[in-house]
Amino acid sequence: MANCCSNTIALFGYEENKVDEFRKLMVKSFRESRNVTVRDFVVTCGYTIDEASKLVDGRDIFVDVDDKTSEKEGVYYFKFQTESAWNPNVDIFNRIIRDKFKDEFEFEYCSEEPGLAIYINTDVEGFFFTDRYYLDSCINDEYETEYFESKEEVLEWIRDKFPEVKVTIKTALHKIEDEVQKYIDENSDDFFTLYKFSYE
Repeated sequence: MANCCSNTIALFGYEENKVDEFRKLMVKSFRESRNVTVRDFVVTCGYTIDEASKLVDGRDIFVDVDDKTSEKEGVYYFKFQTESAWNPNVDIFNRIIRDKFKDEFEFEYCSEEPGLAIYINTDVEGFFFTDRYYLDSCINDEYETEYFESKEEVLEWIRDKFPEVKVTIKTALHKIEDEVQKYIDENSDDFFTLYKFSYE
């Protein structure tokens, strides 16, 4: 069985009715399909079943689609979630936009696949997705996951939990992990792992 990659995608454009038409097409596929696969949506967009099978992994599924189109600073958008095998596998949406919608839309996405340490956020400006760091830890048998928008926020969290740890904004992530590990009981199952979202 493949590792599961969770993806949140913000599809956007500048004409509300066109963005909303795309969203409604996705909602229709999402609600009518028995399997809720991305491949089913590809077929809904006008590809044959054979074409869709070549373009997308049959294990990729929809998890959710926004109920409405939103607006921010003149940009119309909606978000949807998929789960894919191993990697984000979002290229199919570029293909659909190019082939079937004449490049009228664009998208940004944020993906996580912890088993392979994949953390991607393509939204460089933080317009739709602001997370930049992810912390996964177990300290004194307390599991904690946190998302941070900046390295400064990460350092504030560390200084709050581990005041004796000396790290700065210039300290590399692996060195931050090493410094925190010094204060974690090495005879326990405790751990501290910090990831930075890449822009891919």
